[in-house]
Amino acid sequence: MEASRALGCLKADEQLVVSRYLRAEDKKMSLASYLLKYLAVAKTCSTPWSGIQINSGQFKKPCYRPADPSSPGAEFNVSHQAGLVVVVANPGTSVKVGVDIVCVNERNDYARIDEKGFGAWVDTYEEMFSDRELNDIKYYSDAIQLEDGTEIQADQLGDLARCCHRHEPIHISLASGERRSFNSGVIVEAKLRRFYAYWCLKEAYIKMSGEALLAEWLRDLEFQNVRAPRPNQSRSAASGSGFGDIVRGIRVLFKGEVVGVVNMELQAFEEQYMIATATSPTTSNGPVFPDFEILDLDRDVYPWTAT
Repeated sequence: MEASRALGCLKADEQLVVSRYLRAEDKKMSLASYLLKYLAVAKTCSTPWSGIQINSGQFKKPCYRPADPSSPGAEFNVSHQAGLVVVVANPGTSVKVGVDIVCVNERNDYARIDEKGFGAWVDTYEEMFSDRELNDIKYYSDAIQLEDGTEIQADQLGDLARCCHRHEPIHISLASGERRSFNSGVIVEAKLRRFYAYWCLKEAYIKMSGEALLAEWLRDLEFQNVRAPRPNQSRSAASGSGFGDIVRGIRVLFKGEVVGVVNMELQAFEEQYMIATATSPTTSNGPVFPDFEILDLDRDVYPWTAT
């Protein structure tokens, strides 16, 4: 079986970790996480698969530190959500990396949003965001698209973006003078996606730091110039890969001061997923992130396991 072959590529203790998960989906994502870690090290460090030993660095963040100090190590980070697993890696130890993937409304957030209203729902996560971020998430929206494909830009929405409940009638005059009516759920949907854009960026940054959600400084970490990447509604939009719109130029502040040594990107994958990537230190222009690739076990992974 395919799963048995893939599991056999791991060490015995790692196989045990995978087998402890109860749900088949969780087993698969744990297995894929291990395989991607090994592949990242094998490719970035030219290390034989059989000689790879995943280590723990500061804050127990996984990394690769070879026994031979003259051999290159590697920094990497893995994230998984709703059946997808993603990895970023960099050879050497001078650059820290972080990645996070989110799936919008995977948890059926609308049930609680409809009960509380969007603003009150966002407030339940206030320990994650600065006051300015909370205000931005609750009362601003990215561009929306109506059922007929008409796009209404964020600045056209004005105070309409402050709506916090679905199933309410919205009326707006477009720049053309045309009067349009639609359901407020379109705005709330865009705001929910914006919430997860902020969440994804914050997770990628703190995973880069190694402290994860245990960090006590989450509210001191702030992002500006944020928008959610437009959902990729057609796989053909990105050469059949599912990857779509990329948001760059994200400004990072810590306790009100600009953090100039971090570069962040946020990319759409298919309709519901977003992937945030963080690296530090970086140049003033920031490194160019290579494109993500969708991997195939037979083509991209198994050949490396034989080394």
